[in-house]
Amino acid sequence: MDQIDAHGLRFRKRFLDSPLQVIKHILRVKISIFIMIFARRNNRISAAFRERLNLAVCGVNECLYCTHLHTKTALAAGVTGEQAAAILAGETEGVPAQEARAVAFARYWADSGGWDDTDGYGALVETYGEAKAATIRASLHVIQAGNMCSNTAEAFRVKAAPRSGPGFFLAWVLAAPVAFMVRLMGGYRR
Repeated sequence: MDQIDAHGLRFRKRFLDSPLQVIKHILRVKISIFIMIFARRNNRISAAFRERLNLAVCGVNECLYCTHLHTKTALAAGVTGEQAAAILAGETEGVPAQEARAVAFARYWADSGGWDDTDGYGALVETYGEAKAATIRASLHVIQAGNMCSNTAEAFRVKAAPRSGPGFFLAWVLAAPVAFMVRLMGGYRR
């Protein structure tokens, strides 16, 4: 989105502008959370790997809250500051070779709006196997939803989004609790 805020600045972040988008994200997250819980029990992907994926998506969506939160958790999981900065900038240098394809896919996936791409996902399955690829996709769905909800709350707060219809307001009402939880978990606003 490229909206002008009350101060004449451009708000270039993607955000949810219809209740249908929020509902789609919520449904995907519900399913994804169950996949991730099962994956954690089976150690399908490490915490550091998951955080590298999260940082790749946050780098595309520019969510301030999620970027701060996932940078902190990535550092705690063993990702170096240099790796985190590189991933946020769109690079895969320093990413372990066995994770590079997934991190690159995460950026591409987020850049295309976060909707599934059969060919790209097929390459993930080919590289990681069905179970691990499903876990990667589930992780991407959860971070994408958090980014979109937080960006929606921010767009509403800075009055940068089109507020002419009830669609955006309802999207904000649905997204605001998620953004609030992200802030409580450690995200912040500069």
